[in-house]
Amino acid sequence: MRVASTAYMSTWLTNDDLEHDFRALFERSLDSIVLLSREGDVVDLNEAAIKMAGAPREALVGQNFRIFLSSADLERGWSFFRRALEGESVRYDISASAPGGPELMLDVTL
Repeated sequence: MRVASTAYMSTWLTNDDLEHDFRALFERSLDSIVLLSREGDVVDLNEAAIKMAGAPREALVGQNFRIFLSSADLERGWSFFRRALEGESVRYDISASAPGGPELMLDVTL
């Protein structure tokens, strides 16, 4: 039995189908997902990220991710972000919190 590869199967989908599938995965994921601009501003986040942050979406969207980092982790977090912008897959642990929210240890993948 021959199984079609993911790349082959994706040719059956239109761009609208792909966008719909991404949106469904994004919204239904149990993992916190935050979409950032190239400048590091929060563009969108899923419900899991909103719950984890303990702050409403309106308070998070538009904020630069650096405001969530402690001063001790600020440069380290920004360094990882720059590496990801250059195309490197980056995974690290860092302490973060939303304004007024609990401090959390995050396992971040960029």
